[in-house]
Amino acid sequence: MQKQQVVSRPLISVIIPIYNAASFLPQTIESVLSQDYPNLEILLINDGSTDQSKQICESYITKYQNTKNKNHTKNNRHIRFFNLPHQGVSRTRNHGLREFSGEYFCFLDADDLLAPTFISDLYYFATEHQLKYVSSTYQRRIYSSDQKPSLKEKATLPLSSSSPYKIISTSDFLKKLLDLETGYNFCHMKLFHHSLKTTLFDPDLKVAEDALYNFTILKNFDRVGILEKPLYIYQVHPHSTVRTFTKDYAENYHHALQKISTYLHFQYPDLFPHLEKSLQAFIATHLFFILVNFCCHPQNQYPRKTLRALYNIPLFYRAIYLAPLRFFSPPKAFILFCFKFRLFLILQLIGRLRAKQNTSK
Repeated sequence: MQKQQVVSRPLISVIIPIYNAASFLPQTIESVLSQDYPNLEILLINDGSTDQSKQICESYITKYQNTKNKNHTKNNRHIRFFNLPHQGVSRTRNHGLREFSGEYFCFLDADDLLAPTFISDLYYFATEHQLKYVSSTYQRRIYSSDQKPSLKEKATLPLSSSSPYKIISTSDFLKKLLDLETGYNFCHMKLFHHSLKTTLFDPDLKVAEDALYNFTILKNFDRVGILEKPLYIYQVHPHSTVRTFTKDYAENYHHALQKISTYLHFQYPDLFPHLEKSLQAFIATHLFFILVNFCCHPQNQYPRKTLRALYNIPLFYRAIYLAPLRFFSPPKAFILFCFKFRLFLILQLIGRLRAKQNTSK
């Protein structure tokens, strides 16, 4: 497909929730300012950060206002800044949903990046086929403060041999949402039509809130567009939410995954029998996170006790014994095998090694 040359294109909003992201924020904002789409609204929403995030946002507002009229460019960049008390990522994103002005909108985490054609590629795909929800794919990158990312290089990664543009039914997309490897369960790497703004994030969830958001929003349309091009750059670092140790880490995941399981069961009763094995694999995959970032984290003084306690939670117990090994790559299938046969010493060894790798990056 070739992009149409359009003189005037509608405003598209980029919602960026920010919490203590000063180390990453300049690169993130620059990746939006570098988009080749001409008409953007950028919402910087500070969620009560205690680092220099607020000052960085204010500096971009000042810099942009001082240079906007001096640059002879066709690109329109409207930056809006909201400084809120700390209330969590779900409420922060919901604030963005209430405030944005664009015809389309998307989410960007404050420690991630967009390839230069992210907006334009997804916008063209959505409008060409009258789609309300389109998604790119993503790529992982180990974050390094010493390495300046080459977005142009990353945007030209090879595509699949077949057409990268696919349109599928929402029922088929449900299974893709349950596969964590695809990344489709994230709220980012997508472009949404403004009519979907009334679907909000669950403010009670501290993790997996974007997965529930995706399952919920699918009720509003019957087709999904997938562009198999890695235009969203997910930066891996030890300070991300999924790798941050808290005493209620396992409890937070249990609460979120139970909500997702209940939602799918009652909202898709006809499809649920076909989704259940994928759902159990989805839950089991989160057990790998819990193993590494909670049970075997250096700050946890009782690794064996917390590991055994997972079997007392019916949601996790079912996932351990019902998730098919064939749904996983060999390394992850081995971890699940160890869970199934309660090989705690091996699980602890794996968890400690992975936890050590995470904290050393």
